[in-house]
Amino acid sequence: MDQSPDLLVNSPAAALLPPLEELHPISISWIFFIKTVLSAMLPSVFNKGPAKLWTGHSVPSTLTSFPSPKYRTLVCSTVTTQQLVQASRMEHASVTSALQCLLAAERFDVLPEAQIERIKIDGPILIRRFLDVGEGQMTNAIAQYGYIHDRSTLSHVSGE
Repeated sequence: MDQSPDLLVNSPAAALLPPLEELHPISISWIFFIKTVLSAMLPSVFNKGPAKLWTGHSVPSTLTSFPSPKYRTLVCSTVTTQQLVQASRMEHASVTSALQCLLAAERFDVLPEAQIERIKIDGPILIRRFLDVGEGQMTNAIAQYGYIHDRSTLSHVSGE
């Protein structure tokens, strides 16, 4: 049986972009460096996370059966989506940050107030605009950020 392709696609001979480290000076502060080294070397007693921080339910060490996945898809109308975009722009925020704030508010609504005061949500951020990359060049310039939402701040903003 012949496995040869019927069609060959030649790629352009354009040069690849240099590594991300050459496109942008990725530096870290001495404080961050020292904290990272110490947290790796010292026992967890000295490396405690913030009190009453919820980062998700714990993962069991053994599984007898795989749990069925639970997810929910929310579909918004065009009008609702446009209103969310407009409200985000009025606050000089991205739609992603607005959705993450809504997610934090929803989690605070169902998690016990006495036990959970903070929620950490991580998300992707596009860093292409900080790089010297031309419009016709392809790059995977995505980083991660994390934000800790505080229940008392949310209550203050919502007027409770």
